[in-house]
Amino acid sequence: MFADAHAGLITPEALSDYLPRWCMGHILESDRHFAPFIQRLH
Repeated sequence: MFADAHAGLITPEALSDYLPRWCMGHILESDRHFAPFIQRLH
């Protein structure tokens, strides 16, 4: 997906559909590993 976007081979509509799904997936998968650290800050 990113290579296609970089090469100009993806439509703005396809990108605007993909990015929110990617962001939520990233938050729910990768970023959740930061939760214990952030919880210790409070």
